[in-house]
Amino acid sequence: MELLGEAYRTYRDERFWQLYVSVFPTMTEETFQTFEDFKKYQTAPPAERHSKEQILDKVSGIINNIKWDKVKI
Repeated sequence: MELLGEAYRTYRDERFWQLYVSVFPTMTEETFQTFEDFKKYQTAPPAERHSKEQILDKVSGIINNIKWDKVKI
C-alpha cells in the first residue's frame, strides 16, 4: 500500500508539474508562484459553500452596521 501511495503521489506531482509548466509562460512578476505554492493551491480543500440566503443575511448585517450619516458620497 505504501508503494502504491508513493506511486500515486509521484504521478500526481508529475501532472501538477505539467500544468505548472503550461501556466508558467503567462505569469508576470505580480502573478508568479513557485511550484510548491502552485501545488499547495491545487491541493487545498474547496472553499466553504454558502446558500444565497446566508450570503444576503451576512451582507445585510454589514450594511445595517454602517454609520451612513458619516459616509460621504
